[in-house]
Amino acid sequence: MRSDLTAVTALRSHRSGHKRSERHAGFTLIELIATFVILGILTAVAAPSIFDNQTFTSRGYADELASSLRYAQRISIASNCNVQLIVDAAGYRGWQRATFAPNACTGAWTQAVLRADRTNLAGTVPSGVNVNPNVTIEFLPTGSLAGGVAVTINVGTRVINVADDGRVRLQ
Repeated sequence: MRSDLTAVTALRSHRSGHKRSERHAGFTLIELIATFVILGILTAVAAPSIFDNQTFTSRGYADELASSLRYAQRISIASNCNVQLIVDAAGYRGWQRATFAPNACTGAWTQAVLRADRTNLAGTVPSGVNVNPNVTIEFLPTGSLAGGVAVTINVGTRVINVADDGRVRLQ
């Protein structure tokens, strides 16, 4: 019975000249062109901010410098000798005095401070990152700053404050 009904329906639509409506899938050419134009405009506007990593580079260097300052302070306490960290437009370098003796560190600042992995405590400013001012920071064996004056270092938009007691804070 079912097949007879299907045959009758097919015969009726054939006689009346109507075909079953078929749904066409896909996009028109105009829809595709409009989509690509919109994507092109969005890419032109958003791409420069997506690919500009200067903010991240500046933040990364500020974090590195703040960490190195904290490390220099810890080394001064652990070694019971002053540690000097020189910060300038080229980068930073950590130094200790040449002669170590119990309760006395004398001589020129020629001994590089070493990290735990035996590399020098030093870093280079990434291109495009501004650091100011040029400053020499000296930590005493107590961890405080020699001279007792707080220091502020600007790294791009970030600010590193070294308090007179040696605490390092990154803002």
